[in-house]
Amino acid sequence: MRTTVFALAIAATALAGLTAAQSKPNLAGAWTPVPEAGTDPRATAITIHLTTAELVIEGASGRKSTYKLDGSPSTNTIPERGGDPPTVAVSTAGWDGNKLVIQTKITRGAPPTLRTIQYRQVYALDADGLLILEESATLGDGGPTDTRKVVFKKKVTRPLHW
Repeated sequence: MRTTVFALAIAATALAGLTAAQSKPNLAGAWTPVPEAGTDPRATAITIHLTTAELVIEGASGRKSTYKLDGSPSTNTIPERGGDPPTVAVSTAGWDGNKLVIQTKITRGAPPTLRTIQYRQVYALDADGLLILEESATLGDGGPTDTRKVVFKKKVTRPLHW
């Protein structure tokens, strides 16, 4: 009897671990915007690389942003036009259930025109396998907030057949 109870306890523990692992979807891959889904027209294709410890998002321009997924700060730079020094972005990233959340704070300019912008990006897969990005940007502390939604479809690569 003890052996059966012990085996059931091990099976329940394994199943709980499997369920927890499945709650984090695999967002890795190449994604293209779906304009007909109400996507922001400024959206461009992205490629996501994802491990248990790190997220890398590469835009169509080749710019990469890397985030630690343990909630500790990650620093990325954003190139500026006209030879100005790059802007530094400090972010934290992590999972909130089955959604990947990135919080970023950037400061641009110099006094007296110093501006702070806070971004929140939430990535999730919908039931059809589409990647949904909900993004908001707030200017300053409590300033106006701009929001946008982008729907992406995963690029399917097919092997070449001769």
